[in-house]
Amino acid sequence: MTTSDNRSAAHAHGRANPLDADAATRALTPLPAGWRRLFFVELPLVAVTLALWLLAPATYLHDTVGIAAPGAPEILLLRLYAGTVASLVFGFYAWLLWQPTVHRPTFRAFQACLGAGDVAVVAASLAHWPHATNHTLLAAQIGMATLWGAVRGGYLLRA
Repeated sequence: MTTSDNRSAAHAHGRANPLDADAATRALTPLPAGWRRLFFVELPLVAVTLALWLLAPATYLHDTVGIAAPGAPEILLLRLYAGTVASLVFGFYAWLLWQPTVHRPTFRAFQACLGAGDVAVVAASLAHWPHATNHTLLAAQIGMATLWGAVRGGYLLRA
């Protein structure tokens, strides 16, 4: 079957053909400058959070989660989580934002997934609110997740 036969077969069945290189190329477009600048603002915020988790994990665990004396297992779990956030939310996100063009369906899916994470952070933090003894970092966490969730929602609705 030739490439044009593949395209014809896919078109006849109403779905995209994964072998259609032209479709993949059409999906690579520059991210609008305003959105790119706005999303770049998130990177230093993630970096500060990672620094807190890695350099002062006991402070975060005490002031946000309420663990009076975090032990080695709690600190290890936070550091493991920091590794995941550093690689995906900071590293991959920064890489995407530095690209002159992005695969828009992938970028939209990434924003949708980050938005689902924002909702989870807000929901879990609100559920913990009545049990928290210190609300300062918890309120900041809720505020930031709400803000970035709204930004992502705006992007997904407009872009």
